Amino acid sequence: MADNVEAVAFSKDGKRFLAGENRLVHVFDVDSGKIIHRFEEHTGQVYAVAFHPNGRRALSAGEDNVLRMWGVPK
Repeated sequence: MADNVEAVAFSKDGKRFLAGENRLVHVFDVDSGKIIHRFEEHTGQVYAVAFHPNGRRALSAGEDNVLRMWGVPK
């Protein structure tokens, strides 16, 4: 992960976390530290990320003035 991370959020169960970095949103496994998935739809820096309470959806917001809803893989 680069040093351009602007936002981080943990899932309710604490098993995953989101990281908003540049134009990307990464989903990480907490135990292994590995990237599970990467979302690449934003056209500007990602400034905010959040998990839905059920852990299966995520939301991100960026300087492109767009909110995006993501399906988080298991």
